[in-house]
Amino acid sequence: MKKLKTAAALALALSLSLPLIACGGSSESSPSSGGEEQAQAQSAETAAETTTESLLPAADYGGAEFVICDNEPRWSGMFETIDQYAEAENGDTINDAVFRRNTAVEDRFHVTIKEHKTADSLKDSTNSIMAGDHAYDMVWVFKGESPQLTTKGLLLDMKNLPLIALDQPWWDQNCRRELSIAGKTLLMTGALSIMDDDNTMMLVFNKKVMSDVGLEAPYQKALDRTWTWDVLYDMSKQVYSDLNGDGSCDQNDRYGFYVQYYDSGYLLASLGTKYVTTSDTGELSLTMMEGNTVNAIEKLVQMTNDQQTTYFRQKIKAADGYIEGINLFKSDHYLFYVSEAIDFPHFRDMESDWGLCPVPMLNEEQGRYYLTLDGGPIFFGIPIDVQDKERTSVIIEALCEESTSTLTPAYYDIVLARKFARDNESEAMLELMQSMRTYDVGLIYEWSGITDIAANCVIKNSTDIMSLYTKVSEKIEKSMNDAYDAISAIEG
Repeated sequence: MKKLKTAAALALALSLSLPLIACGGSSESSPSSGGEEQAQAQSAETAAETTTESLLPAADYGGAEFVICDNEPRWSGMFETIDQYAEAENGDTINDAVFRRNTAVEDRFHVTIKEHKTADSLKDSTNSIMAGDHAYDMVWVFKGESPQLTTKGLLLDMKNLPLIALDQPWWDQNCRRELSIAGKTLLMTGALSIMDDDNTMMLVFNKKVMSDVGLEAPYQKALDRTWTWDVLYDMSKQVYSDLNGDGSCDQNDRYGFYVQYYDSGYLLASLGTKYVTTSDTGELSLTMMEGNTVNAIEKLVQMTNDQQTTYFRQKIKAADGYIEGINLFKSDHYLFYVSEAIDFPHFRDMESDWGLCPVPMLNEEQGRYYLTLDGGPIFFGIPIDVQDKERTSVIIEALCEESTSTLTPAYYDIVLARKFARDNESEAMLELMQSMRTYDVGLIYEWSGITDIAANCVIKNSTDIMSLYTKVSEKIEKSMNDAYDAISAIEG
């Protein structure tokens, strides 16, 4: 029997498997009844108080190597894989949790965990698998690159590896449901990684700006499910100030909302648009224009094209617009900033206090938040050329299981809650948001630029999303069907 060391850690992991957060339905999601939510909350609380049975057999692999292919930093020094391997303890919270986790698994099964860290994990893993050199047991690639491994048939179907128990709470059940194509689970994430957490899109807000304009933090609205796009817009449009007095809206002024063009596609998903729906049997349907998409794009375009409300990263004149945008937020130029937890280390020296909340819903009828994921090495796959499938699956399952008592509490309880979050309400927001991630297949595979449609509407200040969609819908469906056929043909 393996007992998680913190009830909060298991409750959080278990929350990922609750029916409330399934995202496979239509974009017209209705609020759950109070009785259903209460029952689900009680279920999570009960589970947190019990132990979780390890299903893994006792095994001694004689010091065999288990090699992980993962990532060096990219763009602005971000997106380095820091949650898979640690050479030794060094006092860093995440590093030490990873070291303890890996050591426990190494000792338990007599294996040696190694890391191949590379600037191009897609290239290295593809070349290795195509050559059949058995170099890696697990490969982590960037979200936008991972489909290139699945559609080329380079990854094993994890459902055919019985020692990986995907129904266990340490696996992300949203990911399991939504990214299962043609009945195959080729990409996955769970407690063994924090990159999905780090790359979940949310809003951070500057409390000084909030106070200066006489507004209240939206914490209670978020908890009450009354945090909507209209409320965000109403708050944001009260903030503008021509700080340098030059009569023009430039980067030196104060705005209510800061974002980049590319995020528009993700914001549209947060407003209830389901780009591609995955059935229970793994069939795909293009559902982008169903439900409230037209209403959602109208609201998105209206707010983002209000020059005295929204400022775009692409307008910033600086060598590194990402860093400069963060610096402007820290120096009280924005109220709300579309952000991710991966940005939080930059806020540690911020003089003004800040908080965080989910990207709002389109309206209260939506009933839940949809938190999308940006780039980064979010998913892993198992190469088809692994030499010992049983050993590989045992070690991966053990790493994920062991993470619930090492990596997960270190990340949530220590790094996010204690090091970065500056109030108890932000901790509550983190727990709320991490249970509501969505893994829309359309957002992951980005077939034929499907996520660019919303960005083009915003850039052109046009709400005619149907026209833009019609021009590319056949290409999207063809790309989607080609991917489905390729994955359907995978054996084993």
